[in-house]
Amino acid sequence: MSSVRHANFNRAVVLSLLMMMMTQVGYLESMNAWTNDDETLDESTDVLETGGSGASNFTASVEGADLIIDEAMTNITFQYNASAASGSGGGSGTTTNGNGTIWQVADINSGTASSGPGFMSILVGDTLYFDAADASSGKELWAHDTSNASTWQVADIKSGGGTSYPGQYMSILVGDTLYFSAYEGSSGHELWAHDTSNASTWRVADIYSGSTGSNPGEHMAILVGDTLYFSAYEGSSGTELWAHDTSNASTWRVADIYSGTASSGPVGYMSILVGDTLYFSADDGSSGAELWAHDTSNASTWRVADIRSGADSSYPGQFMEILVGDTLYFSAYDGSSGRELWAHDTSNASTWRVADIYSGISSQ
Repeated sequence: MSSVRHANFNRAVVLSLLMMMMTQVGYLESMNAWTNDDETLDESTDVLETGGSGASNFTASVEGADLIIDEAMTNITFQYNASAASGSGGGSGTTTNGNGTIWQVADINSGTASSGPGFMSILVGDTLYFDAADASSGKELWAHDTSNASTWQVADIKSGGGTSYPGQYMSILVGDTLYFSAYEGSSGHELWAHDTSNASTWRVADIYSGSTGSNPGEHMAILVGDTLYFSAYEGSSGTELWAHDTSNASTWRVADIYSGTASSGPVGYMSILVGDTLYFSADDGSSGAELWAHDTSNASTWRVADIRSGADSSYPGQFMEILVGDTLYFSAYDGSSGRELWAHDTSNASTWRVADIYSGISSQ
């Protein structure tokens, strides 16, 4: 008798636990009541509704999942509808994360020829600005409005069938205005601008007057506040560091590091902004290509370190450059240990070789 009572007690405990678990997921409401003739729960094909009005969040598949005392329960699977989990809690709540379709946005250069976008690509609001060539006007500045799928030529800087190569050397967005290098034909590659708010396009400066061009941004281009800093070739002073203040449209040579007509080649290898100061490689003619700096707050320019003493170059940043806190880490060649990892702490102006990974001069 005691064993029967014990079995009945165990049954009651098990059934109570099952009912509590099913109540937690709202499952009991979709099942029929107990029958009087056996100890089973009838299967139900009702769909369990949760997560808001009309949102089928979980669908219970209970086929063959009868609960029978003293027999193992058949597995119950749940199918989760991710589209109902948008978090809105009501309505259809459908979220689409792409559908995998691919399409041609525009056939700018119709036929088998290519429009060849590639020098520049800048997003302004919903509109993408890029360079492309059609059959009649060569490579010019184009735009595509992603909100309405329209595509158009923004400006024909080198009119006719010629090409202006917009953004070949530099392209930077300042506010609503694009600044980029372009070739107009009569003035060579110079700094140009396009105001996306009023669709106006103009040449910002003719740094190297004549048809040769200054090739702005060929070696570097960086924005500091409202001012663009970039390399440019002027003819009488070679390729040096230049600047253009977009707030007042003034343009000037920042420094003539290699005096005379020779070029210092600023930022031929590295350029990093730390606070208000630009760190870059440059050659002054006497110490080779070394690490230099320009403080944009007071317009001072100086050589940071002569890692390879004498006229030879250490080529800082030729293979790597990265800023960690206040410290620059970069590759450099000191002549005796080959190219290794070096560092410069901008907070105290100290410079040192971090490690001689490949001892000797073999790492050059």
